[in-house]
Amino acid sequence: MKRKKNKPTTNADSFIMPAVPSAAPQSRWKRRCLIGVLIYTIVGFFALPAVIKWQLRKQLPALTHRIADVKQVRMNPYALSLTVRGLSLTESNGAPFAAFDELYVNFQLSSVFRRAWTFGDIRIVHPTANLVRLAEGGFNFSNLVSTNSTPATNPPSAPPAVLVQSLLITNAVVTFADETTAPRFNADYGPINLAVTDFTTRRDKHGPYTFVATTPDGESFAWSGRISVNPPQSTGRFDLTGISPAKYGAYLAQFVSAQVASGKIDVGADYRVNAASSPLELDVTNATLRVSDLLVKPPGSDVTLFGMNRFIVTNASATLAGRVARVGLVTLDGGSTIIGREADGSLTAFKYLIAQTNLASAVTATNTTPEPTAPWRFDLAELDIAGFNVAVEDHSTPTVAELGVEALHLNVKGFSTETNTPMDVALAFNWRGGGSVTVKSHGTLMPPDITATIGVSEMAIAPLQPYIGQNLNLVVHSGGVSVEGEAKFNPSALPQIHFAGNVGVTNFAASDTISYHELASWKNLSVRGIDFSFQTNALSIEEVKFTEARNSFVVSSNGVLNVAALPKVNPKALNHRNHPANSEPPLIESERTQISGGSELAGSVLENGRAKGISVTNTPTADIFPIRIGALVLENNSVREADDSLPNHFQ
Repeated sequence: MKRKKNKPTTNADSFIMPAVPSAAPQSRWKRRCLIGVLIYTIVGFFALPAVIKWQLRKQLPALTHRIADVKQVRMNPYALSLTVRGLSLTESNGAPFAAFDELYVNFQLSSVFRRAWTFGDIRIVHPTANLVRLAEGGFNFSNLVSTNSTPATNPPSAPPAVLVQSLLITNAVVTFADETTAPRFNADYGPINLAVTDFTTRRDKHGPYTFVATTPDGESFAWSGRISVNPPQSTGRFDLTGISPAKYGAYLAQFVSAQVASGKIDVGADYRVNAASSPLELDVTNATLRVSDLLVKPPGSDVTLFGMNRFIVTNASATLAGRVARVGLVTLDGGSTIIGREADGSLTAFKYLIAQTNLASAVTATNTTPEPTAPWRFDLAELDIAGFNVAVEDHSTPTVAELGVEALHLNVKGFSTETNTPMDVALAFNWRGGGSVTVKSHGTLMPPDITATIGVSEMAIAPLQPYIGQNLNLVVHSGGVSVEGEAKFNPSALPQIHFAGNVGVTNFAASDTISYHELASWKNLSVRGIDFSFQTNALSIEEVKFTEARNSFVVSSNGVLNVAALPKVNPKALNHRNHPANSEPPLIESERTQISGGSELAGSVLENGRAKGISVTNTPTADIFPIRIGALVLENNSVREADDSLPNHFQ
C-alpha cells in the first residue's frame, strides 16, 4: 500500500487567528447593573416608603401609647432623602397630642470622609404639640418616658459624631393647658421658627442658631447665638417682648387674690453659659427690663392697688461664678400705690395673700454641713423715681387716717452692698393737705455714716389728726411745720445723732375735746438755733418765739383743767405708773425772757424785762440730758382763763 506523503506546512498554514471575545458577558454585566439600579429604584422609591409607613403605624402606638397615623412617606434613594407627611399622634379620647405636616431628612455620603453622621438638611414643617399639665400635677407626656429602666452606673459615653448642616423648624405651634389652676390656664404659642446651622456633637464645635416664637396675643421670643453640644455651652442673646402678666393671672391667683388688670413686660440680655464647668458658669450682660402700663387691682374693685406708667432697668449684668450683680440705671416714671392698714393693725396687703396648704414637708436634718459660699455683691449705679404718688389709709385709728405723698421724686446714686461705698440720696415730695419735703444726703450705709440736709416747708399737721386724737383730747384745725437744717448719723461716733437748724409752726389752731374751747393758736412759732445731740446728750436752742399766740386755760364743769386733761390715759394703767423714788422735778434756770404785748410769764424772774436763760437739767440719778434755751420771746400774745366749775362761771 502506497503511503501518502505529508504535505509540507507553510507559515501561512501555521498562523492561527485569535478568538474574538463574545459580546454576551458584557451585555450580561450591563443587564445586571440595570437590574440592580431598577431594583434599587423600585425598593427606594416604592418598597421602603411602604415599609416605613407600615412600621411607623405599627410601632408608634406601642412607643407613645397613642393612636398614630401617617399620610405619606416618600424616599429619594438617589438624593438619600426621606420625607414623611401628615404624621399625627392622638390621645385615646380623640384629643390631638402631636403632629407635623412634613419631615424632610437629607443624608450625605460625605459622612464617610467627615467621620460623622452628616445630614445636609433636616426640615420640619408646621409641627404642633398639645401639652397639658394634669390636675394631679403630672404632664400628659409623662408616659413617654419609661419608669422601669434601671439607672446607669457607668459614666455616660460621648455622643456619636453628628453633623447637621441645616436644621429648620417652621411655623410650629405649641398649645399649653394647666388643669392645676383655677380657672384653667390655656395659651397658644406660635408660629415658632428655629434655624440652626452646622449643628454638631463634635467637641468644641459651635453652630449658629436663631429662634423666633410669637403668640396671638402679640408676645414674641427671639433667641440667637452659638451653641455647642460637646461640651454643653452657648453664647447669644434672648429677647422677650410684649409679655402680658394679665394672661398669666391664673398662676398669680395661686398666691394673691389681687388681679393684674393690664401691663406689658419686655426683657432681654446677652448671656454665656458653660454647663460642663463645675460650678456652673453663667454670665449675663446688657440685660434690660421694661414694664409699661402695669395696673394691679383688688378683686371685684376698680381701686388701683399699684400702678406704674413706665419702669425700666438698663445695663444690668451678673456673674454666677463671681457672685456679683450690677445694674446701671433703674427708672420709674409715673405711678401710684395705696398702703392700707386694717382696724386690727395689720397691713391690708396681707389680706390679699393666699395661704399655701400644699407646701413640701420639712427636710429631715442631716449631719452634712453645706459648704460656705461667698455673699453676693449688688451694685446699683442709679435709681430714679419720678411722678409717683403714695396714698395711706389707716383704719386702726378712731377715725380713718388718710395721708398721701404726691409727686414723689427719689434719686439714689452709688448704692452697693460693699462696705465704705459712698452713696447720694435726694428725696422730694408734696404732702397731701399742703406743704413739701426735700432731703439730700451723702454718706455710707455700711458702716452707717450719713449727713443729710433737710427742708420741710409748711407741712400740714391736720392730716395727722387721727393719730393726735388717738392719744390726746385735742383737735388740730390748722398749722404747718417747717424745718431747715442738717442732720448727721454715725453710731460709731460721738455724738451718734446730731441736728442743727431751725423749726417753725405757722398758723396753728387747736381746741380741746374736754371743754370744747379753743386751746391754743398762734400765727408763728419759731424755734431758732437748735443744736441737738444724742449720745452725748445735749439740746441747745438760741430762741423760742411765739407771735400772736392765744392760749386758753379752762377748768371744765368737773373741775379738771383742760391742759391737764389733754393726755388720754388708760384707766388700767393709772395704778401701774412708774414714779422713781429718787427722781426730782427738773431744774429750770432762766437767762433771758422777753414778753412783749402780753402777760408776764408766770414763774420767771425778770430783770429789766429780761431774765437769765432757761435751762433744764435732771438730777444726777437720771440720765443727764441738759437743755438750754437762750431766749423765750412772746410777741402780741394773749391768755384766756375760765372756770366752768363755779356756780357763776368765771372768765
